[in-house]
Amino acid sequence: MILAVTLCMAEMVTYLPISSPFIRFAGRYADEAFGFAAGWNFFVFEAILVPFEMTACNVVIRFWSDAVPTGAVIAIVMVSAMSFSCS
Repeated sequence: MILAVTLCMAEMVTYLPISSPFIRFAGRYADEAFGFAAGWNFFVFEAILVPFEMTACNVVIRFWSDAVPTGAVIAIVMVSAMSFSCS
């Protein structure tokens, strides 16, 4: 199923190359309200993903060693996420 969606999106983007195709195509081919909802869904997903990654990194590092403080792990993950998204 995921492969089918990916291939369909690839064909649609090849036909009509635009930025943020999930949101724009949802609004263009389904309904404007559906595109609006897809945009908010994407934003909420991305907003929840960063704290989840911080927690997951902290759990993995705590599994190996207690020498690294939790605040340091959170700071490192935040700086890494910001530097990757800004570059």
